[in-house]
Amino acid sequence: MWTPVDKHRKGIRLLDLDAGVGHSPLRGHLRHVFMDSLLKPEYETISYVWGDTALVEKCLVGDKSIPIPASAGSALRCMRLPDAIRTLWIDCICIDQSNDREKGHQVGLMADIFQSSRRTLAHLGDNDDDTAERAFDGLATVCDAWLESARDKQMPDGTYGRIEDRKIQDWSSLRETIDLLAIKAIMAKPYFK
Repeated sequence: MWTPVDKHRKGIRLLDLDAGVGHSPLRGHLRHVFMDSLLKPEYETISYVWGDTALVEKCLVGDKSIPIPASAGSALRCMRLPDAIRTLWIDCICIDQSNDREKGHQVGLMADIFQSSRRTLAHLGDNDDDTAERAFDGLATVCDAWLESARDKQMPDGTYGRIEDRKIQDWSSLRETIDLLAIKAIMAKPYFK
């Protein structure tokens, strides 16, 4: 299934993840690329928490069904596109996890792999409600207000963040406009530990 990567040319594998929605099966194909090539490969990396290794699911890669951590399955479902292939690098599939020599070599390339990607997609965990959106809206609001107050040396009267109807007169009204429990829930996720 995993043909050897070329260690002399900084060879890696990328996953071309098939389009899909919801809980439809995960499918894709691996391909070899070279990080030292003149024509740099275009891909995105996924950062996630492996979580409980006893919780696994399957991903069909080529014609082989491989076990991956359930958290990786969740990340791939969240990141895949509904109508197009998405090219990703994710460790549990792009590295042959049964080959310790390869794992050691690929881990040595990890900084290059992440730095060379178009962007890194961070999967904090499942978000069945809008907790993440509320948390990050709240953090953006606090940051905007803090930056403004640092410049003017006082809490400004204004609207901050992406929610236009939240008027802020002072720090206590700021606390009333953000969802502190959502921020606390996000920060308690294993990704941040």
